[in-house]
Amino acid sequence: MRTLIQRLTLTALPVVTLAPFGMVLEAPTALAQADTSATASIEEVVVTARRREESLQDIPISISAFTSDQIEQMGMTNLQDLDSAVANLSLGGNDSTGGSNLVVASIRGVGSATRINVDGAVGLYIDDVFVPRMTGTLLDLIDVESIDVLRGPQGTLFGRNTTGGAIRYNSKNASTEAFEGYIKAGVGSFDLREVTAMFNFPLSDTAAMRVSGFSRDRDGFLDNFLGRVDPATSPAELQYVSNGVQDLGNDKNAGMRVGLHFEPTETVTIDLTGVYIKDEGNGPPIKVTDWNVDARRGEGEPCRAVARGLLGGRETRGAGVCTVSRASDPAFDGIAQSNPTLAPIFDNAFTVLSGNNTVGGEANSEDIMTELFTLQIGWDINDSLSLSSRTAYLNIDATLVNDNDFTPIIWRERMRDQKNDSFSQEFLLNGVSDRFNWTAGVYYFDETPEELTTGSDSGTPNVFIREEHLDAQSRAIFGEGTYSVTDALNLTLGYRWTKDEKELTAFGDGEIRSRDRDFDCSMDPECAALLAGDGIPSSAAGESSFVESTWRASLQYNWTDDIMTYISASSGFTSGGFNNELELKFGPSGNFGILPFDSETVDLYEIGLRSTLLDGRLRFNATYFQQEWEDRQLRKIQPDGTRFTTNAGNAETWGSEIDIAFMATDSLTLTATAGILDGEWTEVDPGVSGDILIDSELKRTPDLSYSLTLNHSTELWDGMLNTSFSYGWRDDQQSSDIETRTITIDSYGLLTGRIQYTTVDEKWAFSLLCKNCLDEDYINTGVDFTGTTANQARVGDRGREGYRAEQIGRPQEFVLEIKRNF
Repeated sequence: MRTLIQRLTLTALPVVTLAPFGMVLEAPTALAQADTSATASIEEVVVTARRREESLQDIPISISAFTSDQIEQMGMTNLQDLDSAVANLSLGGNDSTGGSNLVVASIRGVGSATRINVDGAVGLYIDDVFVPRMTGTLLDLIDVESIDVLRGPQGTLFGRNTTGGAIRYNSKNASTEAFEGYIKAGVGSFDLREVTAMFNFPLSDTAAMRVSGFSRDRDGFLDNFLGRVDPATSPAELQYVSNGVQDLGNDKNAGMRVGLHFEPTETVTIDLTGVYIKDEGNGPPIKVTDWNVDARRGEGEPCRAVARGLLGGRETRGAGVCTVSRASDPAFDGIAQSNPTLAPIFDNAFTVLSGNNTVGGEANSEDIMTELFTLQIGWDINDSLSLSSRTAYLNIDATLVNDNDFTPIIWRERMRDQKNDSFSQEFLLNGVSDRFNWTAGVYYFDETPEELTTGSDSGTPNVFIREEHLDAQSRAIFGEGTYSVTDALNLTLGYRWTKDEKELTAFGDGEIRSRDRDFDCSMDPECAALLAGDGIPSSAAGESSFVESTWRASLQYNWTDDIMTYISASSGFTSGGFNNELELKFGPSGNFGILPFDSETVDLYEIGLRSTLLDGRLRFNATYFQQEWEDRQLRKIQPDGTRFTTNAGNAETWGSEIDIAFMATDSLTLTATAGILDGEWTEVDPGVSGDILIDSELKRTPDLSYSLTLNHSTELWDGMLNTSFSYGWRDDQQSSDIETRTITIDSYGLLTGRIQYTTVDEKWAFSLLCKNCLDEDYINTGVDFTGTTANQARVGDRGREGYRAEQIGRPQEFVLEIKRNF
């Protein structure tokens, strides 16, 4: 294992080559030759990453922060847009089972999708309220104060421990100072129609109300050609029937946020907020890009779907030819896919279309409702001590319909009804003195998600698949303080004790069955005892608690008022849980498949530089990190088709980030961010040897990611013309850790441009926004179950469902907006 010092010599923090632009961002001295006539300075960025207001340049944490003005200038409309703006952040898409309104985040290679039985490795916070389940979280950015991305494990100050980091969405609160408001309307590509509005009403000297809302309707960009093949009574009647076209990747979203602010005394503030968001659509833009009829491991491969799901028979495969035998109608026996009877089915059902077109069967849909209510009370006890309370209730209801087999055959369609209620309560005490600033608190969290899955199973329509209930609570006591040892040297220590308790219950539609066709309950002593006793149950549950102590320590030295370096170490964990696959062969001792998995932990070691140079016109920040990842949680697919989360082994990641902002003149600002990332498995559990090898590449770890932004403003017709261009680039990366399903997400770069003219009285603004201006073809994520890839050959996988599917990135789009300020 290479040491931290060795890796520092391999990673040149002050120099990053941006090949596509032929540019080199060098050490700050190289920029000193720029125009020195400007008198303006880079705007100070204030963040609350340590639960108190501080300058970004004064804290020993790696953060990317965006103000409301920057968010507007860069054309960000939802959290997915952060993907091309933040170094070492990957906001991938989702498979078809979670809907399109979903964030799957990885920071520095650490991340996972949340499921009812698995917590996410990256925490999402809306106004410091933790969002436990990620369905319905691709929130539209309206009336936002700032967005912060915190890299590395968050193990001391935030609501739930996370191993990857945190994304914090901070809204603007109501203000008693003055009335303000705006209405903005936009039209654009794919028949986009959107309206956003905000009004802030001072009700008195001590009370105010703020109301904001949005409505967005946009067509999709991937055409899903639907069809149906129904079982026939004779070969002559078997045919493919077209069933219309569905546009995937569309939006039909609306929401409102209402905030009330009260100041009952000079030292007490009360903020009450309610949020309602409604999301509807046809699902994510997933395109099938390959089929293999010889795939033979799983339950959904093309040959089996035709032979068993359509014709009630059996199948033989070889050399890409599917032959039917033992069919429900003997007339089908011996018919191969090359036969005129079956050829139209294969030609239409298992074809790959060019362009933004794909083939499907069942129409996809999603309907997601999000409600959030928060009550925050702040009390300035005295000049050096303050107390705050935050109470929150979050409810997310979702209905998702997915054609999981991507074929016109009734084979494996799914409908998921998801309900997630969560409640949190936090008390925070902040203290300030000349040499010691500290934060301490207690936290309580409770959630009760439920999920009911129905659909078709191996060709049988309208069957019960699974029902799951989770009852989870988390309790924590935490504290962190910074002590000024000298005027230049600061020491920070933090600690958090967390206890998570979970009970997962899975229900069957009758007695628990086994997917293992060779499993004979009467021949298994444990199972035979069930038959002789009370019988096989219809549900099973697992219950446990997970207790962890996490910490943070940092030492920072202020060489001058404008230059600071630090070294830090921290830890975080993502709690364990239980699998949700009911399986009779595991018996009572294995909770019938409700098998446990342990918590995963990450230890982080970091060195950083924060500097403000050239009379405040240049900000240059650099960070190097190394992370050690133990008992990594991973979801794998068993040979019998069951899916289990397990602790796959240990890994490590390392790399660096550079953030530069340079105000070249009073009207021109250039910013750049770059990330270098690498990682490897250091130990692989034998239980995942069929999915992962010791040299398997870690998912979501592009070697290089960077972004460049130019902002320019100039007077025009007595008004102001603002121009912004942003380019974000990501190197190649893997969509999954698992060799049996991963695909390579090829490198891509996205250009965003925005031109806005504001009248001299600042009442009117007209803007033209371009997203993916160069019309780059790219994908967000994907899976490959064909069994034909080099990765699958490494582990001897012959394919499962037989398809390769990719989630297509949004094409070039233009938006014309008009805004009226009040």
